[in-house]
Amino acid sequence: NVTTMTTQPMLLGVLCNMWKVEYQQQHICAVKGSSVAVLCSFHRPDSQTVEKVMWGHVKAPDSKGRLIVDSNSRKVSKRFQYIGDKHDNCSLKINQVEHKYAGIYTVRIIYNKKDSLPGYKPSPRLKVVGKFFFFSENISEAVKEGDSVNVTCINSCDGGNISSVFTWFKDGESINEGPVLYLTNISSANSGNYTCSLKAHRGTTSRVVHINVEGGPKNTSVFIRPSVEGDDSSSLILTCSSHANPPVENYTWFKMVGDDILDVGHQSVLFPGDGGCYFCCATNKHGSQNSSAVTLNIKHLTMIVTKPSEKETMKEGDTVNVTCVNSCDDGRKRSSEFIWFKDGESIIEGPVLHLINMSYTNSGNYTCSLKTHTGTTSGVKHIDVECEYWTRAPTARSSKQRMRKKTPL
Repeated sequence: NVTTMTTQPMLLGVLCNMWKVEYQQQHICAVKGSSVAVLCSFHRPDSQTVEKVMWGHVKAPDSKGRLIVDSNSRKVSKRFQYIGDKHDNCSLKINQVEHKYAGIYTVRIIYNKKDSLPGYKPSPRLKVVGKFFFFSENISEAVKEGDSVNVTCINSCDGGNISSVFTWFKDGESINEGPVLYLTNISSANSGNYTCSLKAHRGTTSRVVHINVEGGPKNTSVFIRPSVEGDDSSSLILTCSSHANPPVENYTWFKMVGDDILDVGHQSVLFPGDGGCYFCCATNKHGSQNSSAVTLNIKHLTMIVTKPSEKETMKEGDTVNVTCVNSCDDGRKRSSEFIWFKDGESIIEGPVLHLINMSYTNSGNYTCSLKTHTGTTSGVKHIDVECEYWTRAPTARSSKQRMRKKTPL
């Protein structure tokens, strides 16, 4: 792809025995790192044959020029490339433009093996500009979650008009195309380093603009160390964790005692000293968030069994519902999430375990646990399903014809 910044065409050529050379651009401008073409065309008499075309570069009108392209040369330049022919096109392409390539370019056409076209004018001056710059609307050092930000990438070669085609990058990954990047209802996921570049030229990357999205605490949770098993609650450590930008300024610990909520600490780490239901609150300048409650002693997780009779042993075909209750949920809108275990193996999630049309395979020891704290386990509930079945009738060889009732498993 060739990047060309062009306004209205301008004739800079001269006539010489029916020879004519034209430059199609009035102004030539390129961004550093991009590619640009000096568009050139010529007309020749039918009787004359072009042998080769040469291009020279003059940095300043009073400086000495140097040869940069010879159409017949076997040497291939990565930076300067003749893209014309020997019929009517004498254009030059400049790749990976640098500031030192600014200046005037001149073409010389050799024809009939010895003659050259005299009296033509040089090309328009090539202007090389640096990286793009941003025009940012409603953006400051820090942006709040929910805000909207528009960032415009401007190419100096456009003369103030937004006409170039850009690609936008976030932390080095392309995310969008167009001169303006619209970020609406932004969240912390939008924080990062943004750049833009010409779509066809990744080497023309702009400077970096950093967007820092601030918001209140999120994902606030409690971690228990080293274990919640056993009765020695004084050995437990509770840690409050939360993600916030800016970081959390204050942590507050609460203990639930009946209908009361007690303030028991103001650090990220709490040594509770006794059992009970605890939760923490994380706060920064943008807001606060509570964690879910955690239980330190197994007595706070209880199971309620609903069955057809008061008998400890159930029969095949019976239906039993077992509900796991967390006393920490009393008076709170938030309800705990549970995992159910049978003989130590997890079987299902949810507050109620439904055992429908039971068989002897349902016999076993059941417990429930908080989903987020599997060490917080209830007491054991043993369910015994009585299995009754009759043996087949004895064969003819048997001397006794009787039915046998199996004992419960």
